Amino acid sequence: MDFLNDEDRLNNLIEVISGMAGLDFSQKALVDESDNPLNTIALGINMLAEELESSVVSRSELESQNEELERLTREQEGALLEMSTPIAQLWEGILLLPLVGFMDAKRAEDVLHTVLHEIARSQAKIFILDISGVTVVDTFVANHFIKIAKATRLMGCRSILSGITPAVSQTIVDLGIDIDKLKTTGSMKDALDYAFRQTGFQLERQDEEED
Repeated sequence: MDFLNDEDRLNNLIEVISGMAGLDFSQKALVDESDNPLNTIALGINMLAEELESSVVSRSELESQNEELERLTREQEGALLEMSTPIAQLWEGILLLPLVGFMDAKRAEDVLHTVLHEIARSQAKIFILDISGVTVVDTFVANHFIKIAKATRLMGCRSILSGITPAVSQTIVDLGIDIDKLKTTGSMKDALDYAFRQTGFQLERQDEEED
C-alpha cells in the first residue's frame, strides 16, 4: 500500500470511529508499512472494532435467547394458572373452584378473570368457591373473595363461599361487608348439598311450569 499522508489517515480514522458509533463495522482503519505512529492507533481501532462487533452479535443472540425465555415463561405461567385455578363442572350449571395455597393480588385477579370466563363459557348458574385450602385469609384476601362473588352475581350466577372458618367470618365482619346476598358454608359438602338442591328445585319448577 502507498504511504498515506496524515490528513488522509485522520479523515479515515474519523470515518471509522463514526461508523463504530453507529454500530457500522464495515470500514477499517487504513494501515501502511511506514513507521508512522498513526498506524499503531489504526491497528488499535481495528482491534476495538472487531471486539465491539463480536459483542454486538453476542448481545443480539442474547436478546433472542431472552425473548425465547420470556415466551416459555409466559407459557409456563399460563399452565401454572390453569393448574392453580382448577375449575370443575360438577353438573350442568354448577361450577366448583377449590383454591389451595397462598393468595396475592396477581393470583386473585387471575382467579377472577378465569372464573368469569368459565361462567360465560358454560352459562353456569351456581359457582362454588371453596377456600378451605387457602393458607392465609386476611382482610385483603377476604375482600377479593367478596369481589369475585359480586362479579359472578352480575353475570347471573349465584356464588357459594365454602370453607368459612370462625376466623374468616370475623375478618369479613371486620371489613363491614354485607354478605346477606352471599351464601356461605363451613364445608364443601354443605356447599354441594345446597347447590344440588337449588339445581333440583329449579328443574322441578321448570317441569311444573311445563305441566
